[in-house]
Amino acid sequence: MNVTVGTTVMWINKANVTQKVTSDSCVFDSGNLTNGMSYNYTFNQSGSYPYHSSEDPSMTGIIVVSGSNSNSSNSSGSSNGGSGGSGIKY
Repeated sequence: MNVTVGTTVMWINKANVTQKVTSDSCVFDSGNLTNGMSYNYTFNQSGSYPYHSSEDPSMTGIIVVSGSNSNSSNSSGSSNGGSGGSGIKY
């Protein structure tokens, strides 16, 4: 998925088993997400962010963030947040 700096991405667990989304470089980690739970992460720095499900190694992806970092704060994540953004469903 390609996004710009400042984009919030939402992962939603649609599976009947607990999932956990984790960046390969430990930048973000959702913690355990049961069915219906979501995790939001705002990407405030450009770069490539490969991620995987720690519960199912075949579930992988990459977020490519482009744009300026000049007025950005640190990236942040939250579970079950209600803010909008791009969505990825497990």
